[in-house]
Amino acid sequence: MSTHSFKEGSREHPTACLHRNWVLRGSTGCGLLLILLLVLTGVPRAISQTGPYSISDVEKLAKQGTEERAFLESVKHHGIDFAPTVEVIAELKANQVPQSVLKEIWEYIPQSQPPEFYLREGDRFLTNGYYAEAVAYYQRILVLIPDDPSAKERIKQAIGEQKKAEAVAEEERQKAEAASELRAAQDGERPNLTYYRQQLGAFLLKSDCDGAFYYAHKIFFVGPDQSEQAALEKVCGTYSLKLEHGTLVTVRFPRDLKGSGEHSGERVALKVVDQIMVNGFIVVSKDGDAWGTITKSKGGSSLLRAGRLGISIDGVSLADGEECPLAAAKTYRGAKKSKKAKTGIVIGSVFTAGLPIIRGKGHDVIVAAGTKVTANVTGTMNLDPARFPLGPAPEGDRIIIPTVVRGLNVISFQNQSGTDATVRLIGPSSQVLTVADGQSFGALVAAGNYYVLVRYGRIPSEYLFEKGGPVSVTEPSGERTVAHVTLQRPAADNPKAREEFDRGQ
Repeated sequence: MSTHSFKEGSREHPTACLHRNWVLRGSTGCGLLLILLLVLTGVPRAISQTGPYSISDVEKLAKQGTEERAFLESVKHHGIDFAPTVEVIAELKANQVPQSVLKEIWEYIPQSQPPEFYLREGDRFLTNGYYAEAVAYYQRILVLIPDDPSAKERIKQAIGEQKKAEAVAEEERQKAEAASELRAAQDGERPNLTYYRQQLGAFLLKSDCDGAFYYAHKIFFVGPDQSEQAALEKVCGTYSLKLEHGTLVTVRFPRDLKGSGEHSGERVALKVVDQIMVNGFIVVSKDGDAWGTITKSKGGSSLLRAGRLGISIDGVSLADGEECPLAAAKTYRGAKKSKKAKTGIVIGSVFTAGLPIIRGKGHDVIVAAGTKVTANVTGTMNLDPARFPLGPAPEGDRIIIPTVVRGLNVISFQNQSGTDATVRLIGPSSQVLTVADGQSFGALVAAGNYYVLVRYGRIPSEYLFEKGGPVSVTEPSGERTVAHVTLQRPAADNPKAREEFDRGQ
């Protein structure tokens, strides 16, 4: 009887059994045969090979899209019949052979070769940037000569070069990520360009350069326009940011400083009293970091000598993180101990502009926390406007869109967090936008529900993440509305929001 017959009691073709098992969920024998067929189809065709793999065999597995773990186990089972040279590794990488498989192939470095062979091949790998492979060859030398200094030194060199390469790759990744965020933020600002251009023209007509620079920056952030820059510079001068030599910066001492308790050469932490703005940009932030140095420190003595404390004001951190040199020097003295007074305390003081700025205790000197000192910027600094936050919007700014706007759907963000916020809007009109502290931004969106992922802070060490929503944008009676969202800094970081923000989902 034909093997293709499906009559009961006959010898059946495997496909017949498969058909019966699918339709009738039949006999145990058919079920086992089905499992066997499925297993065989899941194993790479090259697995039937009994000998070690050639280069073409490995490349064939890669081209078949073999699952990485199965690929690795197959190579471990069979081994290879070729030496993993520089050219071979380059070829396998070009054919998308997984990294775990390449590491296994490195284990098949030719045996019983003289140290010179492993040194020469290791150097070739090192020269071509294959650092892990180079280490594998150098380690073969140490198997033969455990204390070989050349192999040890080269392993150290290869590991160092690998770390450098990884650092460069990470830096490039961060740059690409920053560029992506910048493009997204520019796209978010683009719908407001018409309004910004109108405002720029209005401030130029009034020769109000602070307002003009503010809106010029908004425009140039999206993309520089030569005609608008020429119009701005005709009225207000070069579109640039300069911190001029001699600019006054007032700082304060955040803690008491005592003549007998400080040490010469010690660094002193200071805080900025008032922010400094140039052309509408915050160049120095309020409560930003500044620093000085103890130049002399001496407690009072029993020989009627008063304590002394000398301090130089050396520098301040700008809002973009760059350091700016400052110059100021102050010497504080305590009062001499009275010859007539056998007991008691004489209060020492130093006066600047008629105001007491220290308090003395006995013959020592104490500079009280909160004492202010004014220093001068030394040298003119040319700054990049794109790296500095804008200050408050000029009076009369109308970027907050009214509650009902015909022809637009808008989610309006009001930032009251005390720091800049980057918002990733997830929904029908997904986008990323930046809302500076104290400012508002209206994102044009289609109707629908939105989730809001927010990153608060200006530098990575300060970042806090938060998630909110859904925010519903509807279109009642044919009119398009604005949904208002107030951004307030959270008390703690939300790890899940951080993860979703980074993924963009």
